[in-house]
Amino acid sequence: MNFKTFLACFLLAITFVGCQTTSTKKKALEEIVPKESEKPLTEKLSANIANQYGKLPSERKAKSFQEFTAALLKKLHKTEIKIEFLNTNHTLIASAFTPVIYISKGLIEEFEYENEMAFFLAMQIYFIQEKVTSQRYALMKGEQIGENFIVLPTNPMGFATPVKEPVSKGWFDKDGLFDFGLDAYALGIQKATALIHEYNYDPRGGVNFFRRLGMKSLFPAFPDTTAALNIAREEVARMSPLKDPVVKTKEFDLMRKNLRK
Repeated sequence: MNFKTFLACFLLAITFVGCQTTSTKKKALEEIVPKESEKPLTEKLSANIANQYGKLPSERKAKSFQEFTAALLKKLHKTEIKIEFLNTNHTLIASAFTPVIYISKGLIEEFEYENEMAFFLAMQIYFIQEKVTSQRYALMKGEQIGENFIVLPTNPMGFATPVKEPVSKGWFDKDGLFDFGLDAYALGIQKATALIHEYNYDPRGGVNFFRRLGMKSLFPAFPDTTAALNIAREEVARMSPLKDPVVKTKEFDLMRKNLRK
């Protein structure tokens, strides 16, 4: 066998293994929470979260917010993602078992620039793609989910302490449903920074937000702000400069103005 033939066979083998690995992981992700259970779980989770935090009281405010976020998400992701607004001053953001993102009034008011909002939405897009909430749910129910996933058990012995119903309450608390662990959030920060950079947003959205947040915590289940800032900084440092990157638009300013009325 000559070198060219060997190289061709070698590359074909790598491609085959890569496809097998991707296919295996996709199948495993789909089996974490059965597809028929995802929608009922999301509906229950959404109802419980809305019951605690409420929704936008004004149709005009809701329309302005929904239109802006739908347009922003469309830039970042081809598949439709639903946004649910939490009417609370707490700074909260998370995603469900299906393509649903929860974001609070308090967090939106903390954003000074559109690229900061794009960064946090991009992080949730990554979590939805990787079914991170489903991984966390399975661990909280005491199930084994294999070694190829990014959410780590909360118990040092290698398994999570079973929780009867993780969607009922305490979602944003330490050890709650959205406590994915530092490794998962670190990957989310990296992927989000890369995604907004890809769509010509200034990739420093996360860096600027975490710097401004200072010693405050986003919410109890989210990693230490200093750690998050360092991860975002390291990711930005690896990126090539953009020509005329988007920082914010007049549509972003209008949406925030409407929310404050």
